[in-house]
Amino acid sequence: MIQRFDELISNEVKVPWSIRNLLPEVLVDGTMMEDGALLLEPSGILLPRILFSPPEGDAGTGMVPTNAVAVRFGNVSAGTSIFLMAVLEKPLKQAYTEIDMVATPDGKPVAMIHCNNCTQDMNAWISLLCEFAKMMGAVQNLIKYI
Repeated sequence: MIQRFDELISNEVKVPWSIRNLLPEVLVDGTMMEDGALLLEPSGILLPRILFSPPEGDAGTGMVPTNAVAVRFGNVSAGTSIFLMAVLEKPLKQAYTEIDMVATPDGKPVAMIHCNNCTQDMNAWISLLCEFAKMMGAVQNLIKYI
């Protein structure tokens, strides 16, 4: 499709660029390494080799690489916002305003619960607390978040 687009655009408009140069780099899904797991969670609760997907802004695409497409499986994404996606055994019996219904790639019902604030609010509170600690002279014990 990229090659066809380039052919069409170069024949019609004669631009000196390729669509490939405008698209973002494709990141490959993988597994969490031991040092990465310890960086995120130093006590060792987060296990290495857990499947992960790079952030891409589309909740559904995170389900496939983490194998969260089977019934009774799900995934959580935490960033500026946070959400849970859980694959259901059967559709809900009624509508709930708090739950968005989406589907797995093969059509299984998925309940999505979303909150607009997560790390954005946490970052603001941490910044405030760090500023307070600095003002109180507790800099030597302060973990630098900013």
